[in-house]
Amino acid sequence: MRATLRLFYALTLLRAGPQDIPHSGSLLATTLLLYGATTVLAALQLMPPATALWQGLAEVLITVALVHSALLLRGFAVRATQTLTALAGCNALFNALALPALNLQGNSMRLGESLPAPVSLWLGALLLWSLTVSVHILREALEIPLLASVLLNIGFMFVILTLLGLAFGVPGAAA
Repeated sequence: MRATLRLFYALTLLRAGPQDIPHSGSLLATTLLLYGATTVLAALQLMPPATALWQGLAEVLITVALVHSALLLRGFAVRATQTLTALAGCNALFNALALPALNLQGNSMRLGESLPAPVSLWLGALLLWSLTVSVHILREALEIPLLASVLLNIGFMFVILTLLGLAFGVPGAAA
């Protein structure tokens, strides 16, 4: 367990890649569950519990579908377990790190107050760090140039936010 946690830590520092993650169905299931749970906890700050639950499940399923499709198109379907494990584990970690700030954000929104600058800075830094790690993971897994991975990740974020916005009315996700 400790070795696995060290691997995810190394992933977040860009010192490891998805190929370093063990090919394990149970580890994939665990990281997907953690990713879903932390996504639901984050969504609970902005929406009712039932909606948050469905939104969390939808986000995980959309992410799995997009990543698996990209791997299939590149002919790297055998890398799906490790790539999805790496992404889900890192997403769960970043979600967990964002939860206290998201709680403050939810409270500020309910009270009609603005979010304190340090909290906004923290959320922005986490978003940038998370994007950087996702770019690294997909660049390694898909064997594509850095710019292509950046564009792919931005495209994935756009698709996920648009679909969630259309389905659940996630604030700021869709016009």
